[in-house]
Amino acid sequence: MSTPNERDEVFVALPDLALGLLPAAEAERLMSIVATSQSLQAELASLRGASNALAHGVPAAPIAADRKAAMRERLMTRAVSVKLDSAESTSTTRTPTGTTVTTPTFSATLKLEPRESRSTPIIREVQIPARLSLVQRISPFLAIAATVAFGLAVFRLQDIMQQRNDAEDALRVATVEATRTSAQLAISDSLIAAMSGANVRVVDMVSTKKLAPGAKMFWDRVANRWTMVTHDLPSAGEGRTYQLWLVTARAEKISAGTFNTDARGRAVVQATYVLAARDLAAIAITEEPTGGSPQPTGTILVAGAATQ
Repeated sequence: MSTPNERDEVFVALPDLALGLLPAAEAERLMSIVATSQSLQAELASLRGASNALAHGVPAAPIAADRKAAMRERLMTRAVSVKLDSAESTSTTRTPTGTTVTTPTFSATLKLEPRESRSTPIIREVQIPARLSLVQRISPFLAIAATVAFGLAVFRLQDIMQQRNDAEDALRVATVEATRTSAQLAISDSLIAAMSGANVRVVDMVSTKKLAPGAKMFWDRVANRWTMVTHDLPSAGEGRTYQLWLVTARAEKISAGTFNTDARGRAVVQATYVLAARDLAAIAITEEPTGGSPQPTGTILVAGAATQ
């Protein structure tokens, strides 16, 4: 069995082992470790197959015509420059008739010059892809995960900000409602105080005609606060309004404001005016043009005499 460190060492040296670049002893030691791991065996077989494919994968290039002519010329030059070393000698041959014939012989030695070697050998670099580390392998997935996490964080932030805005809107509405309620309570308290105070004087006002409308005036003589409540008084027509008058003992008619009633004929009118208790003679309501009049111009619709 081999240890993880030994397998890692062999994995790093697999390219050299596949190309046969390691010493025999080292290659034998590494092969013994490779034999214990199927993954190392598969990796080594893959690298050897790749190296064999690279070695036999270079296609034969056709020879150009000018280069072929140059090669032919060099061969012819070598053939012409063959050096013949001939040495003359004689050989004696005896004929059947007993005659001796001397024949010159020549020996020739053919010397061929060695072929010129290529000045620049063809060297092809074989690059074996290095094994990626764990961080390099998972870095694309980490980048994708970081992008997704960032998008979720942005979406969550937008959701939180929207919730905060909604809460602020709800708080603003609640504040307005509370303010309106407080104002209404203050008005109610003011009306109650104006109608039920110990110093409040009540003046009943009835219609001058045989009609149902009527009103009550509550006069706080200490606070000089006037509060009138009408009932069954029809709404004034278009371009018209009701005007409240304080009639003094000297027949002076003092305007206390204009108003109109709702669909049920009700209205609440409040005013502040300083008037001596003995100076009030009557209270009246007339119908006037919109905006009111300095002095009454219409018929008195509702009126009431002041009593001590």
